[in-house]
Amino acid sequence: MEGKAASDYGSLETGSANAFVPGPGQVIETEESKAAARAKPSWKDLPPLLLPWILFGMVLLATALVQGQAISLLASAACFFLSVGFLLFSRGPAWRVLAVSCFCITLFGIALGQYDKIKYLYPYYFFQRSPGYSNVDPMSKPGSVADAGYVSFQSGAHVDTSRGVGFVSGTLWCAAPVVMDEMATSAGYWAVGTDCCKRQGSFECGDAQNRSVRSGVVIQDSSPILEGELPKYMQAARMAAETYGINMPRNPMFIRWNDTPERQESWFWSNAANFVLISLVVFFLLTPCLLLVFVCTGFTLFGMEDSPQWHPEKLDFMTFGFDWTSRVYPSYIRQDLLYGRTFWTGEVIEDYVFHAANRHVYLGILFCHPAHPYSKWQRLVVAISASCISWFIVTAVAAFTGQTALRIVTIIVLCLVTRNTLKLVLLTYGIGRDFGEAHVIRSSLGTALSVNALGILVLYLVMAASALGAASALVSAAGAKSIGEELGKNVDVLAYMYVLDFLVDAVTPYVGLDELSGVWAFGFFGRWRDERDEFESAKANSHKFRWTSLGAEVLGLGPSGSAPKRGQGDSFVVPHGTVQATTSRGAASFASAGRKRSS
Repeated sequence: MEGKAASDYGSLETGSANAFVPGPGQVIETEESKAAARAKPSWKDLPPLLLPWILFGMVLLATALVQGQAISLLASAACFFLSVGFLLFSRGPAWRVLAVSCFCITLFGIALGQYDKIKYLYPYYFFQRSPGYSNVDPMSKPGSVADAGYVSFQSGAHVDTSRGVGFVSGTLWCAAPVVMDEMATSAGYWAVGTDCCKRQGSFECGDAQNRSVRSGVVIQDSSPILEGELPKYMQAARMAAETYGINMPRNPMFIRWNDTPERQESWFWSNAANFVLISLVVFFLLTPCLLLVFVCTGFTLFGMEDSPQWHPEKLDFMTFGFDWTSRVYPSYIRQDLLYGRTFWTGEVIEDYVFHAANRHVYLGILFCHPAHPYSKWQRLVVAISASCISWFIVTAVAAFTGQTALRIVTIIVLCLVTRNTLKLVLLTYGIGRDFGEAHVIRSSLGTALSVNALGILVLYLVMAASALGAASALVSAAGAKSIGEELGKNVDVLAYMYVLDFLVDAVTPYVGLDELSGVWAFGFFGRWRDERDEFESAKANSHKFRWTSLGAEVLGLGPSGSAPKRGQGDSFVVPHGTVQATTSRGAASFASAGRKRSS
């Protein structure tokens, strides 16, 4: 093997206490200078700094926009569990601040989600669920249609615009009786509105002058946060009753004339969605603010020097998403990624973000490591298939049984079983595990797909299509609406799958491999702790040989458990450590050096 290849790629000279001797013009980079370079703000700061915002978005969306309490409780449990784990295992000062931020922002997400739901979605659900009544006699008692969300009156019913009254309380609150004729002496139904009448007479709210209009939506103070309208309208109606001698029951019904439930639902839903969107944007802007605080206070996420508790050599390998140019990765990276290694740098937040990017059913489609054997295209097909199968089956169960509890249980079971089963089958039969001893030259712009993997992925799509057909048949047999409308009612299955992937990963027991074989760990944090102890023990013991930034795998002591083999007939060990990004020319020269070594 050529001497240049050794210096370029960090090989260790066997039988020597010293590393390679730098050639002419080469400068030895110290750990202090490397730490100073890592301390500078860069794109590598973005993934861990975005973690609080990701947790905030998950709990806010689950609490505010998804119907039911189950998904909100699951999301809150996942975020709190992760935040507490970060607080317990974070080491550096900046990482502890980030852990506290995760916990606090989860609380903010829950609070804002509840506020949004109570303010906007309670009225939305009222109009969505309340029945509508047609051909109502305006002279009947309002109690007979007390649960109405929409009322349409008999032909001839109209608003007596001449007997309207406006009550001033900041805004002009208007009310006028709904009658069959102008001589009516009692009224239990009142058309109402704001700033659309005079103090007496001339009621013009909701096109009340048009006698062909005889319907509207019922006013209900269904949100305890929005300012109550009923007391103001009640006062206006009482003033009109006293002024014009109209008998009014104790609990009249107030109607926003010429309005529809669909329009009200759209207004409340739009406001709820806008509130969530604005909250997400505002809290997203806290990410650069937090980075600025770190810079001003001297805190740093990655600027610590290599130590028994901080392993910056792994940062070079922890790529998120794509490599736009080819890079060289050691082969053990693929094995560790495939078997879900959790411990990398020694800081639990950074390690968790990288772990989630490579494991999550949806996030992994974009952000998994470019050298991961489980490629982005395979993840996309598995995610689509698992989501559709779960979604379609839950839709059929909900339409056929109508039981909320059974529906939630079905969602949880399918979200856990379907995705994991499809992934397990693909990894077992579609992806080879013989990664060899060579380093991997990987570009994210394309990945090979085996015949087995292709066949399995096509089978998954066929299964999803079959699930859709079966769901359509069951929905039709149940006499429900169209399959499209029923699917819309059960779209929250996708939110359950997103949230459950975080929660299950955090709490699922795990049995270790290799050096940790037979060791049980509880969830991500238990596994991370065991891998941390094993790795750092190996790193501490290896100092008697000479510890560099290569990592414990150089000496065959890392958690991957596969010791690198020494070359025969030369004096270098193939490195399992820091391998810098290379050009295609550099990669070719490295491959050439590898061929010389094997010969």
